[in-house]
Amino acid sequence: MKLSEILGITSYSIHDLEPRSLATFRMGEVIVEKVDYVVERGLRVPAYLLIPENVKKPTPAIIALHGHGSGKDDLLGFSKREGDRKGHSQGFVMKLAERGFVVLAPDARGFGEMAVEGGCWTHSVVGLLLGRPIAGMRLWDDMRSLDYLLSREEVDA
Repeated sequence: MKLSEILGITSYSIHDLEPRSLATFRMGEVIVEKVDYVVERGLRVPAYLLIPENVKKPTPAIIALHGHGSGKDDLLGFSKREGDRKGHSQGFVMKLAERGFVVLAPDARGFGEMAVEGGCWTHSVVGLLLGRPIAGMRLWDDMRSLDYLLSREEVDA
């Protein structure tokens, strides 16, 4: 409980996920769905959901978290930013999906479609001023990402 307080998790409230499917395309034997869902009032997290073509329902699922770079796009090899470290995490989500896992790859705050002017620094400073450290914000988003995964019929809770 104390750790939840320190991370600011206790200040969040659960809202309906209101999931949306924004696009669907195929990469080999994997169906990739671009989705987004509500993590807190007024904030939607964009993500890629990878579903093996011949998935046996329900199946295990994994949340794939990206490192520094261009966010979820790095994990699928879509990054176009100059200077991004190509290949440092690229491709592992496809390998997981090809092995039968449903994989969710969300953008973390400060990256990809959730980037803001000033990047991580802006999220960190504003978050601290509001009593919400960036680590807590991202943990909350990951918890809501798990809720989204569990709402999918393909996923074995």
